[in-house]
Amino acid sequence: MSRINRQKDGARSGAVVLSGTAAEESTVLPEDLRAFDQPAMRAGILLWPGFTLLAFSGFVDALRLAADIGDRSRQILCRWEIMSPSRDLIEASCGVRVSPTAALLDAREFDYVVVVAGRTSRLEEAPAENLAYIRSAAAAGVALVGICTGPFVLATLGLLDGRRAAVANYHYREFTERFPRVNVVYDQLFCIDRDRITCAGGAASIDLAAHLVQQHCGSDRAIKISHTTIVDSLRRPNAAQRVMRDESDRIADPRVARAVSLMEQHVSRPISLRDIAEKLNTSERQLERAFRRTLSMPPSRYFRRLRLTHGRWLLVNTRSSISQIAFDCGFSDNSHFTRSFQEEFGVAPRQLRRQATD
Repeated sequence: MSRINRQKDGARSGAVVLSGTAAEESTVLPEDLRAFDQPAMRAGILLWPGFTLLAFSGFVDALRLAADIGDRSRQILCRWEIMSPSRDLIEASCGVRVSPTAALLDAREFDYVVVVAGRTSRLEEAPAENLAYIRSAAAAGVALVGICTGPFVLATLGLLDGRRAAVANYHYREFTERFPRVNVVYDQLFCIDRDRITCAGGAASIDLAAHLVQQHCGSDRAIKISHTTIVDSLRRPNAAQRVMRDESDRIADPRVARAVSLMEQHVSRPISLRDIAEKLNTSERQLERAFRRTLSMPPSRYFRRLRLTHGRWLLVNTRSSISQIAFDCGFSDNSHFTRSFQEEFGVAPRQLRRQATD
């Protein structure tokens, strides 16, 4: 990472100090950027078939905003290439197609090689040359970045073994089952472990890009990203991923919020309170007290209600059998699920389904 530090020191000597407002356009002259004969940050981007557009566009547009003064979009402070072994368009999961800008360049030209992926069902469709390129970049000591399901790609190549890696809540279970040698960070937006950087994707790619820009180009460039993208505040790497239920917005205790997030990832195969406490580096007793103080109920009660609420959604919105729903919600049998459901909601599962279809 010494190459990166030298780039960062050079960038800060350039004294580009405004934040991307109209004042920046009129006050900072183009000549002020001529000191940057080399960009402060360089990224080579590999898009996997089925990549998520938001994860890609958030990252690259943040670089665009930081790279130049005003809205000129010149690649001065930051430069990037969208690389591919062919010139074929690469289709995102939403159907939008992106054109590569370069072939597979020497990885040593970049500070980061960035892998943006999306649908896990399409991870194996990437050209074999992409995988060989990532291996060569790792051998050359270039920092590797995996965004959205990009960590799946890096882990498949064994490049995250023994490392910490952040993945989206949605993919947590699949990732941990497939890659037991990776220390999964389930509750962070992105994670930096030496020369491996992983990001949950979505809007978190903006936060990651801004963090890297700040390291290389200075805080004023990161501020410009925040102002121009109309982001209230940029989040740090250890900021927790938002849990799925609306109720979570009212959880003030960060330990409880992360415990709830972990529960949501284990709805079908319930996790014990001991395991939750261990993952949160706290004791069962402390976690129990935090739940009672924050949510007015013990964690076991909350987890049970969480699973039943998920079951209620499945009853109304899917055609799955009640037995299957009971299994998907972590109940050992149909009768146990039915009794618990009626106790929680005052109506039997079958009755609720009939009401929903009437």
